[in-house]
Amino acid sequence: MNLKKIAQLLLAALFFVSITILILFFPDGIVEFWPLYFVPLLLAVFSYGLWGGIVAAVLIDVVSFILAYLKFSIGDLSLADFIAIDIGLAIVLLVGVVFGYLLRSRSASHFGSDKFALVDKLTGLYNHSYFRDRLEEEKERADRFGSKVSVALLDIDYFKPFNDKFGSAKGNQLIMRLAQICKEQIRAVDVPIRYGGEEFAVIMPNTGSAGATEVAERLRSAVEQTEFEGSGKKAKVKQTISIGVATYPDHARSIDELIALITNAVVSAKDAGRNRVYVHGAQK
Repeated sequence: MNLKKIAQLLLAALFFVSITILILFFPDGIVEFWPLYFVPLLLAVFSYGLWGGIVAAVLIDVVSFILAYLKFSIGDLSLADFIAIDIGLAIVLLVGVVFGYLLRSRSASHFGSDKFALVDKLTGLYNHSYFRDRLEEEKERADRFGSKVSVALLDIDYFKPFNDKFGSAKGNQLIMRLAQICKEQIRAVDVPIRYGGEEFAVIMPNTGSAGATEVAERLRSAVEQTEFEGSGKKAKVKQTISIGVATYPDHARSIDELIALITNAVVSAKDAGRNRVYVHGAQK
C-alpha cells in the first residue's frame, strides 16, 4: 500500500468518525448530517476502486442503521421512516457500486490504451518506446540488488536485398516469424522487443555475459535453421541474424552507454562475417 492510499484511507476514516459524532450529539443529526457520509464513500471508491466502494457502503449502511435506532425508539419510527431509511441505505450502496465500477472501467480502458501504445502492431512485441523504460527499471533493480542485466541486439542479415527481391509483404512475414522465434527461444524472464525496422532486442534481467551469450547463440542457431517464405523458384529461403551483447554494470555504467555498446557489437558481428554473436570486448 503506497503513502497516497494510506493518506486517503486515514482521511476517509476521519470524515467517517467526525460525521458519526455529529449525528450522535445533535438532535436532528441523523437527518442533517447523514448525506455527508457520501464524502468518505467517494474517497474509498477513488482510493480502492469497486471493492473499496462496496466495503465502505456496507459499513456506512450498518452504522447508519444502528445510529437510527440509537436516535429513535422503535415506536417513534413509522413505516414511512423505515422505508426512508431503507431507501437511503440502498442509495449509498448503489453509489458505491456504480462509482466503483465506473472507476474500474476507466482504469482498465486507460491501461489498455497505454499498453496498446507500447506494442508493435506487426509482431505483437513491445516496441522501442517500452524498451528504454523497461531497461531503466532493470538497471535500478540491478543497482538495488547488486545483480546484472544484459541486452542482446539482433539485426537481420541482408534484409534489404531480401525485401527488394521478394517484396515488403514477404519481408513483414519474415519479421513476424523472427518475432515468434524470439518468443520461443528466450527464457520466461527475458523481454523481447521490436527495436525498429529489422532489429530486435532482448532484455535479460539478472543475467551476466555468459548467460546472455547462451540465449543469443540459441536464437542465432534457431534462425539459421529456419526456412522463411520466399516466392517463385525460391519458395523457401534461409536467413541469418547478427547479434551484439553487452552487460550492465560489467561493460557499461549507464543505459546510454549500454545501448551504444550493443549497437557497436552488432556492427562488429557483421564486420566479422555476419551470422554470429559478438559480446562487447570479445568475439564469441
